[in-house]
Amino acid sequence: MTQRIHVLINGSPRPQGVSAHLCQNIQHAIETACPDDHVDYLSVASLSIVPCNGCGGCDATGCCIHNDDMERVRPLIARCDDLIVVSPVYFAGPPAPYKALLDRMQPFYERWDRDRRRGVHARKRPARLIAVGEGGDPHGYDPLVVCTRSALAVAGFSLMPVAECISDKGDTPDLVCDRLMHDSLWASLFDTNCVNASLDSAEGSHASSSNGGVSADDGALSEGTSYRG
Repeated sequence: MTQRIHVLINGSPRPQGVSAHLCQNIQHAIETACPDDHVDYLSVASLSIVPCNGCGGCDATGCCIHNDDMERVRPLIARCDDLIVVSPVYFAGPPAPYKALLDRMQPFYERWDRDRRRGVHARKRPARLIAVGEGGDPHGYDPLVVCTRSALAVAGFSLMPVAECISDKGDTPDLVCDRLMHDSLWASLFDTNCVNASLDSAEGSHASSSNGGVSADDGALSEGTSYRG
């Protein structure tokens, strides 16, 4: 069985919030279903990534002028087979630390743009975004999705339908993780044999791909305990 490499990004600045809880569940589920696979877990709360300042330094060299944790993140993103992002919604968009990570994908853009001009189109790898929120914001979370899709596209990914962990819909990290692991699109991220084995006795249900109703405040999920994104 071929080992696959998964990168799991926690886009929340809260190291022990809902997003972290959901990431832990997802990592455990992957490692249980596919023990030969490898998961690289990245939490923006523990990374030092300064914002892109648009200096254009990577235009010629393909390298960023900043020497920080993004120098460790980019190689992991470049080598992985697929990418999973769990992010809370802040005023319909990404939290600042996660947005900084996305903006620092600029060196990928320079290579992508050169290949595009030469007519070279590399195979796209799958990426999945799980939006975490309390619910109730009429503005939804399209900016979070668009920012993620745009940055990941130049890094060689195609964003799959978005899943949700929305508390006013009764979602909890445990429930959302269970839904994801039984979702046919989600299963396509993993080795078919190990996923089929883990789903033999399960009843699947598809994770929602709605793009509305997430609060800008990444609030509490009611499980008897308050969790924040």
